[in-house]
Amino acid sequence: MATDPPGGGRPSAASDNVKKIEVLRAVAEHLNREVQLRPMLESALALILQLLDLKAGWIFLVDDQGQFTLQAAHGLPPALEAGEQAALRWKPCRCQQMLLRGELTGPANILDCERLQRIHEELAGAGPQAVDVQTGGLYVHVTVPLRAGDRILGLLNLARAGKEPLDADTLILLGLVADTLGVAIERARLYAQVEAARREEVEACNRLAQTLVGLSDLEAIGEVVFSALRPHLKPDALSLLVVDPSGTFLELVAGWGWSAEYVGRLLLPLHPPDSSGPARALHARQPVLEDHTRPSEAFPIPEPVRRAGVKLCLTLPMVAGDRVTGVLVADYLAPQKISEDQIRFASLIAAVGALAVERAVEHRRNRMLFEQVPVALYRSTPDGRLLDVNSAVVRMLGYPHREALLAVNAAELYVNPEDRARWQRLMDQNGLVTGFEVQWRRLDGTVIWVRESARVVRDATGRPAYYEGSAEDITARKRVEADLQYLASHDPLTGVFNRHRFQEELQRLIVEARRAGRSGALLFVDLDNFKEANDRLGHKAGDDLLRVAVRALCARLRETDVLARLGGDEFGILAVPVGAGQAVAVAERLLDALREQVVMIGGSPFRLTASCGIALFPEHGVTADELLAAADLSMYVAKEQGGDRAVLYAPDPAWRDRSKVLIGWTDRLRRAMEEERLLAYAQPILDLRQNRVTRWELLVRLAEGGEIIAPAAFLPVAERLGIVQEIDVWMCRQALRFAARRGQRVHVNLSPKTLGDERAMATIAAELDASREAVPGLVVEITETAAVADLTQVLQCLETLRSRGCQVALDDFGVGFSSLYYLRHLPVDYLKIDAAFIRRLVIDPQDLQIVRAIADLARGLGRATIAEGVEDGAALEAVRSLGVDYAQGYHVGRPVPSTTL
Repeated sequence: MATDPPGGGRPSAASDNVKKIEVLRAVAEHLNREVQLRPMLESALALILQLLDLKAGWIFLVDDQGQFTLQAAHGLPPALEAGEQAALRWKPCRCQQMLLRGELTGPANILDCERLQRIHEELAGAGPQAVDVQTGGLYVHVTVPLRAGDRILGLLNLARAGKEPLDADTLILLGLVADTLGVAIERARLYAQVEAARREEVEACNRLAQTLVGLSDLEAIGEVVFSALRPHLKPDALSLLVVDPSGTFLELVAGWGWSAEYVGRLLLPLHPPDSSGPARALHARQPVLEDHTRPSEAFPIPEPVRRAGVKLCLTLPMVAGDRVTGVLVADYLAPQKISEDQIRFASLIAAVGALAVERAVEHRRNRMLFEQVPVALYRSTPDGRLLDVNSAVVRMLGYPHREALLAVNAAELYVNPEDRARWQRLMDQNGLVTGFEVQWRRLDGTVIWVRESARVVRDATGRPAYYEGSAEDITARKRVEADLQYLASHDPLTGVFNRHRFQEELQRLIVEARRAGRSGALLFVDLDNFKEANDRLGHKAGDDLLRVAVRALCARLRETDVLARLGGDEFGILAVPVGAGQAVAVAERLLDALREQVVMIGGSPFRLTASCGIALFPEHGVTADELLAAADLSMYVAKEQGGDRAVLYAPDPAWRDRSKVLIGWTDRLRRAMEEERLLAYAQPILDLRQNRVTRWELLVRLAEGGEIIAPAAFLPVAERLGIVQEIDVWMCRQALRFAARRGQRVHVNLSPKTLGDERAMATIAAELDASREAVPGLVVEITETAAVADLTQVLQCLETLRSRGCQVALDDFGVGFSSLYYLRHLPVDYLKIDAAFIRRLVIDPQDLQIVRAIADLARGLGRATIAEGVEDGAALEAVRSLGVDYAQGYHVGRPVPSTTL
């Protein structure tokens, strides 16, 4: 039966409260670190037993059918552990029945535990000593109901040796522990639900959710959610309102735009449901669109909203599981047309944000109940002896307990002794160290990055008595920084340098060669027939060929040589010191290495060959541009001679004749622009949700001699000669005019050379500034090749364009594994699915799965998808059924002169 403990012998109220706070803090801190249900319950149970000096315990949870299942057990004696804990799982259990009947409302001592009585009866003939060994001396246990509000979660049972029940103060403490554990169980279940939902989506591709994980500040959550909403809803202001703990009103906790000044001051009642648009949205759990320009508006307009002149409000409910947490409100100062797609996507963002808000609100409640868990803190003497550390330091460094870490000298934590010496010098000179980033070593040998701040505490004589400081684990941030730094200088597909880093290395070697009076060589290698192989075998096979080529080249290069991927299938090599003969020998060695590569792709052999152009410095140029032009021309001559050969640059009349043929295109193209013979053709893009054309792509054509010349005939030459920038600027100007005339979005392609040309980008920016009314309609398309050239430069250019209202599309998406790599860092709004996956979509299950995965990926990341190469009705219906947003191809419409539309 249940009984209360005897009175008497109570400790003082002060010491009792201290014990409660310490136990609650320890349990809360532990539970805040765990998110998986079973591991959390097992470790929490062990901690509770340790803190309360109890011997054994077990936890049962109630499932949806009202059945109790054993979730965790610790410290069980042999009799309870035997037979897969058969005695512990025995039913019916009086505790469980009492809980279900409502008779167990709080922690209670169970003096006649049926499980323990059955075990003692079974062992009655074995003798007292054997009984104690088998039962651990357990006779009595305390049972603690676990609840979340009015909902029963399960039971926490704790036992100690002997027949003495637990005292009343401990029972009260266990009630508080149970409340904390109940919250943690609900959180763990919520986390499990979120994990299940994520598994149904594309794994680890929801950037918003990943950004929100770990955030516990509501204002920070609001900023992240707002940054996700702004590009898609384009509001004038955004607000995040959260349900207060009493559930009676909504509090503005974060704002962007005019709403920011009302953070913490604006409260909206939740009842009645029609008291406001946010209240209705939360009660109905549906988005609410309020048009404040209509006098018959159903909801009263909050006074701050009225004063701000808001004309339209879109309110999105935030629901986590079955709990409402708040609302997101988008405000517009002018009437707007908000599409169903925009509302659908915004609702998805609200749903993701709701989980973060729920965690943050829970975290805020915990802070109100307990002290905020401190950061890693320590005290140490000037000679490095650790005087004190908190549990955060112990956890961060992986030590089993505080005493183990106190036995370590602080200087031994530093990976590099020089860093500790530098830290000490700063402390001696300034008396403090702030933001000192350094590597520490954990107990298991793992190296972590920490950001350390400390100050000296002096004694009465002014001498340093000890140091006190804090440390923050910044390992994750350092990994991100290293990742971005790597991207800025390397090609992620092959791992070699990119064009930007190659040009830096070339300029450095030119300077060193001139200073030392020696020569070097630039080799420009272009794979032969790569485009045909790429088209025939597929882009994945093309990526494999590029990696094979790089491995072959690396095997024949010296450690001092520099290799870089300059573009799609173009590579640059720098060799110093070499003369003409040595450079040619290096080139032949590299071409031999490529010839030896026979790659089996799709059961067919493919042999690699390449054309190589060689330029020497300082003989053929003293600047990077001069040498690249000379090597490029040499490679072009090698291609003319049939490929699979190396050609050394020779500035003689015969070469000038060759150059004239190539360079003659410059005059032809510039004349065409002057005579308005460059034409902009427009191809329609179909919105698959609305089933109508809502956007266009502009494609360049050349009119010459009564014929219309396709871009493939002149754009590669224009890119080689550096004229493509002028063509791209001209196309952007046409696109802006077309967008202004049609009132629809217009896509236009930008070459990697344009993105890397400051003058061209400045001109495009000026055109955008001069055409403000058409700017929101412009979408620039870039390819992976553009990012390969110089990711840092590309990011700067895209930010410049986006700051002026442009959107960005990543063209030919899915053609290689590095597309996903760039997707993490490039601020793109659209993924254009490469036509190679669309052509055989209806007959190739693999292509169908790839397109479905890309569509799911884009949806999870908040990007739209455009299927290229839709040539028939079957393909159109297939991409529509897979959730693709837009379609483009001859079935939708062929390109036509833009002036006819």
